[in-house]
Amino acid sequence: MKLILVLLSIALFSSDNSLARESDFDKRMAKLSQHTWIHGSPICESNSDPSIEVYQFSDTTYILRQSKCSHYEAPFIYLLFGKNKVFVLDTGATSDPVTFPLFRTIESIVNKLAERRRPIYDNLSWLVAHSHGHGDHIAGDSQFLNQPDVLLIKPNLESVQQAFRLHDEKWPNVHANVELGNRNLTIIALPGHKSDTIAVYDSETKWLLTGDSLYPGRLYVKDWEAFRNSIARLTDFAQNNVISALMGTHIEMKNTAGQDYEMATTYQPEEAALPMSVKDLSLLNEIMQSRKSPSRVVTDHFIVYPID
Repeated sequence: MKLILVLLSIALFSSDNSLARESDFDKRMAKLSQHTWIHGSPICESNSDPSIEVYQFSDTTYILRQSKCSHYEAPFIYLLFGKNKVFVLDTGATSDPVTFPLFRTIESIVNKLAERRRPIYDNLSWLVAHSHGHGDHIAGDSQFLNQPDVLLIKPNLESVQQAFRLHDEKWPNVHANVELGNRNLTIIALPGHKSDTIAVYDSETKWLLTGDSLYPGRLYVKDWEAFRNSIARLTDFAQNNVISALMGTHIEMKNTAGQDYEMATTYQPEEAALPMSVKDLSLLNEIMQSRKSPSRVVTDHFIVYPID
């Protein structure tokens, strides 16, 4: 009888701890959804925001945002730590290391983490990749060139295929795994916005990083058929994996349903939340599968926007 009680106590303790961890993650997600990002100014000359905002989601997960006054695209950059590697997704819209010190900012985060958690996070190698090869996501690449222990994947289709070993006849119906050290990433081919576009699934946060393919804003579709197929594959992946949130690379929507900010604005005081849900992905898939020819569609959280 005593043995049964002991086992029951252990089971209850483990269950409570699991619930506590889940609750802590939910709290952090709620805080992220409510976070007010640096969002520019009506007069950027008098704006004093840093060029990069650093948001620490956890000890091993960071989100960086470029200031709207630094560049109107204000892209988000993701930083994921494993025990052996740190994964950097995108390098922002500005190359100048003085006005946009991306490498030094990430280096500072890496060094602070190493100091707190030494030796586990000491001597990490860096893997720098891109959600896709458009200029607002690759401009900072030059800051990473010739840096020790940094592998920078060139922003083109051939380099992406080779780096992630996706170069075969099955492209784009292929996935690849990247092991960071007790943290696995799944790389998903996602052409349509651009031919070299990928999505990244993170095993730790259960985030699906969707680049410019799904975010609270205008989803510019270059290749309609490729995008239709990519969103169908991504929806299938989401149905077969636990997804806590879809995380894109811009915010262009207001917190009023269906309303977006004008292109090139440098001031967005009423932004929508960055995290999106699987429901948003399912809606996008329904839209894409129901339209075989390009058409503009406005929803509460995003706008499908075909481009020539």
